[in-house]
Amino acid sequence: MQKTINLLGLTTLKKALQIALLPKSRPHHQGARSPIAIAGAFSTASGIGESARNIYQCLESEGFDPLAIDLSGFLNQVDLVWDGPSTSLPRDFSGILILVVNAPETRAMLKAMKLRRWRKCRIIGYWAWELNRPPSTWKPIARHLDEIWVPSDYTRSVLIELNMQLSISTIPIPIYAGAEHTPIRRGDVAAKCLIMADGRSSFARKNILAAVQIFSEAVTTGLQAQLTVKTRNAAEYPSFYRTLNTIANANPMIDVLDESLSNEQRWELIRDHDIVISAHRAEGFGMHLAEAMSLGKVVLATGWSGNMQFMKEGNSILLPYTLVDVEDTTEIYESLANAAWAEVDVHASAESLRSLLADRDLGLEIGKRAVEDVRTQLKGSELLDKLRPL
Repeated sequence: MQKTINLLGLTTLKKALQIALLPKSRPHHQGARSPIAIAGAFSTASGIGESARNIYQCLESEGFDPLAIDLSGFLNQVDLVWDGPSTSLPRDFSGILILVVNAPETRAMLKAMKLRRWRKCRIIGYWAWELNRPPSTWKPIARHLDEIWVPSDYTRSVLIELNMQLSISTIPIPIYAGAEHTPIRRGDVAAKCLIMADGRSSFARKNILAAVQIFSEAVTTGLQAQLTVKTRNAAEYPSFYRTLNTIANANPMIDVLDESLSNEQRWELIRDHDIVISAHRAEGFGMHLAEAMSLGKVVLATGWSGNMQFMKEGNSILLPYTLVDVEDTTEIYESLANAAWAEVDVHASAESLRSLLADRDLGLEIGKRAVEDVRTQLKGSELLDKLRPL
């Protein structure tokens, strides 16, 4: 018993020493403006991985010559081929490091890159968060960063509550359309609807089953439509996956696709559909919604949280909701006092989808505005302004 207590004590001491050796915040330290390195899950088919790739692509296209530090292996999440260059962080790196990982992974990734308190570079954490209350555990993690960037004003307003003594800036994720926009189908051809979600991002938060219900209720006699439910990591949540497949098997208009897609395959999937439905309860940004809008697709999504950074009446259809207490049966989100998220009005949302399916000209007009707004607002201006020489 005493030996076990001693071992636990040594383990705790070792962990404390490792944390003490990690970088310490220097909010007013600017450091060199170059080189710039982006560290993230470049070989991971997730939203956070796509964020790193998009930031890299934006900077490269503007002549910044950034370094790409692929952390996918350290995160045990290699399921996509990254065809860009990748390197390790130079030992004497003295520029700007943009660390695009989930906040709880920050310490482990700093350790993996062998960054210590005596480092010379400026470290920026790119964090996303979805709920309307922040996790208190993030505050001590922020003590290893010099600055924090977030994808939406919504997320910024939430994280400010932690009083982390760091600058928090809204830097929306740049969106690069994989092809020219392809507007909604006309006439009697069946409209194709799409729902997308990653199980590791919480199917409860993404509210997939409500979105399926919206489609099922909307598609009545005389309306032709098909639905693809594109998931990832669904096998890790067998109860949810069984329920989803039971619904799909009973409805010939619904297909389920559970796999990781390459960037090209993801863009092709979106391009092949007309309408994207999201009954999400909360979003930090909603990248696939912005991607769909950049292709002229009509997005119907809950009118609350981070997606309001680029969605508004006229360029999308905002679904009505009420705020309710957070209940996540997948336990991805820890219990937060007074945390709330949105519960979409399924019946009203179904009516909106039904009206859209009956009026294709409405879809064409919304899609046109969506392309104009997203390609103007999400081209990376805030990112470039932050990093261009003064």
